[in-house]
Parts: sequence; structure tokens; C-alpha cells
Amino acid sequence: MACCKALPLPLSQLKGVPIEECLDEMRKSPKPASDGNCELEQCIGYKMGYVTEDGTFIKSAIEPFIADAFGKRPGLVENIKKNCINADVKDYGFDHFCELKKFDQCLLIQYAMSCPEFDNRGRCSEIKSLAEKCYAE
Repeated sequence: MACCKALPLPLSQLKGVPIEECLDEMRKSPKPASDGNCELEQCIGYKMGYVTEDGTFIKSAIEPFIADAFGKRPGLVENIKKNCINADVKDYGFDHFCELKKFDQCLLIQYAMSCPEFDNRGRCSEIKSLAEKCYAE
């Protein structure tokens, strides 16, 4: 999130996340990419253990990764648990979005709302007010 002056996730936490491996698999896939396509999220989730072989997202299984990634910001971890892991995320995206995309949107809103240093210039001021509006609803 470019408007937050702090990194959303310490780069060291991305080690072991199979992003490149999953991107390579997607490039080989005959399926066209679409707005609601969750192929990348499902691949990563499956390889990290929070998506089952049949594509079911197990939110409780992502909790240790969230706690580890954001452990230095306990307020953020609690907000993610409360609003994303232990809550229905159906309102965090379009109807055609899969639950993983909606979870990602929820996580991004929680992060935006807890950003320790926000850039208020230009479009960033609009993004922060939009995040605040979403958070309030």
C-alpha cells in the first residue's frame, strides 16, 4: 500500500511465500485472468496450508502467519482477527470475488486503518478517507 509510509509486511516475512512459484503456474494455465479470478490466492493459500485441496479457505489456519507477520503491531493483529478471521468478509468485495479476495481486501483495510504514518498528499488523502468510510460501515 503505497500511501502508508511503513511497509505493510516486513520483506523478511515474504520469504517462504510461494508467490513466484504460483505466478509461474498461472502463466502456464489456459484460464484467462479475470477480476474475480482467485487462482493466485488459492495457489499461495494451498502451498501455505490455509486452503484445502478442494479450494476451501480455512481462515483459522492463516492466523499464525498473520500473528507472525504483524506481531510487532498487536493492535493490527487483533483488528485482523476480529474483522477478517472471525467475521464474515462477504461485504469486502464484489459478489463475483472469491472469499480469499474479500479476505485480502479486509486485511488491506485493517492495515490502512492502523497505518502508523500515512501520506496525506494527492490521491492518498482520498484513499485514507475511503478506508475510513469502509471501516465505519
